[in-house]
Amino acid sequence: MLAEVGRELAASGLELCRAQPRGDVLHVEARDTSGQLRRGQWVPDPDQAEAIARETAQVAPGLVTRCGPHLLVQDAGADRRLTRLAPLVAGGATLVAHRPERRAVVHDDEGYLKLVRRRRLPDLVDRTSRVAQVPGLRAPRVTAIDPHQGLLRLATVPGTPVHQLLPDLGEASAGAVGATVRTLHEAPRELVTDLPRHDLAAETAATRAVVEQARRHGAITAVLAADLRRRTDRAATAIDAAGPPGLGLVHRDLHDKQLLVDASGEVGVLDADLLARGDPALDLGNLGAHLCLRAAQGSLSADRAARLRSSMMLGYAPERRLREAADGYAALAEVRLRALYAFRPADSPAAWH
Repeated sequence: MLAEVGRELAASGLELCRAQPRGDVLHVEARDTSGQLRRGQWVPDPDQAEAIARETAQVAPGLVTRCGPHLLVQDAGADRRLTRLAPLVAGGATLVAHRPERRAVVHDDEGYLKLVRRRRLPDLVDRTSRVAQVPGLRAPRVTAIDPHQGLLRLATVPGTPVHQLLPDLGEASAGAVGATVRTLHEAPRELVTDLPRHDLAAETAATRAVVEQARRHGAITAVLAADLRRRTDRAATAIDAAGPPGLGLVHRDLHDKQLLVDASGEVGVLDADLLARGDPALDLGNLGAHLCLRAAQGSLSADRAARLRSSMMLGYAPERRLREAADGYAALAEVRLRALYAFRPADSPAAWH
């Protein structure tokens, strides 16, 4: 299916950058011949694609283009579910991210806004507010809410993403990142206890689901999928063998683009959408796996990635069980990343092909 998506995009002068599955539908990002990023959906049922295009055009006239029987391109925030998005972009806001019909982020003169389906807003507000209440942690504060539009405005957190700093990030800054992650994990109990628990079984199931999506959409072969399932089982066994976890406030999507460092060395944390009560080793493993990914992508050497990870762990100062479980979660995260990046030809490391 992914190959068919690529062909349909190419026939319209577009090159696939990334895709993200949502059931049988794929959210796509592609570049046109001028280099402009275009977003949209690939829908396997042509009738459904036509219905989505028609309904989207009703709320965002002139911003929806059909490109073949399955593909629709939704420019400038056109979205039949997130109906406030296109007017914001038309008013001068910059579209930062857009998963059609699910969520979007825009930036304007006052800061950042997130848009989600209205029924998702209370949960997003709750999680975002919890992180902002962690003592000693720098995270975006909620400054305004519009429940009718599914809109959340956030205060800006100063700093540069660690991802951009990787080539020059010092060991002291890396250590500060680790210490900040520990501050998150050691949030007061009242911010943690009533959150849903995300345990090893849930993370393993989520990883297997991503692998299966990649296989079903033709992003990876059946042989590779079988290998990734075996790796998943080995990683889960290693995590379990490390012993029972202590539970804390976990981010669940912690990586180098979610962490900021400012000129004074202060560290900030972004995007608490998946916040849960769980094993802190999950975040440490995910962060480490992303450093290895950046090395595979050529952003830094493997040796430097290892040194930065060591400095971050030194700043965190985990005990033995946490270190061992973090290694297992890093292996589990690598499985998920290999499946996810099979949908992202523009960013997938050559060594992973």
